[in-house]
Amino acid sequence: MLYMAIEILISIILLIPVFWTLNKVRFHNTKKTIFYFIFATYLSAVYLFVGMPTLQFMRFELSITLIPFIPMLADLKNTILNIILFVPLGIMLPFLWKKYHSLKNTAIFSFLLSLSIELLQILTYRATDINDLIANTLGAILGYFIFSIVSRIIPT
Repeated sequence: MLYMAIEILISIILLIPVFWTLNKVRFHNTKKTIFYFIFATYLSAVYLFVGMPTLQFMRFELSITLIPFIPMLADLKNTILNIILFVPLGIMLPFLWKKYHSLKNTAIFSFLLSLSIELLQILTYRATDINDLIANTLGAILGYFIFSIVSRIIPT
């Protein structure tokens, strides 16, 4: 866990000059830049938590679970963690881009991101699991509903 915290801290340190430059060159809005920075930091953390392949540890291992729902109930802790992992995505997408004010667009993006993660996990020691795909997408949908509720209470 300490190793992950250090890697997230390193990614934050590396992202600061990138977003500082983007603010000066493109965004010209400090508040907007901070929100994009938070989103990039979140994606970096997701990348670390899901165990994405690195050149050092890449290996092909075909371990795929295609049976939906039953394993979700058997490993409820993992299911809940996968849902929680993608809730921020469902909140941040519509917050940052109007295109994702649609539940459909947010669900499709989160599904495709989760699918990418699961397919890349074929190149790691981790299993590719349809239940993770379902839980991640549900988490983003839950996040979208949280965004919808909060945006009605606090407009703009």
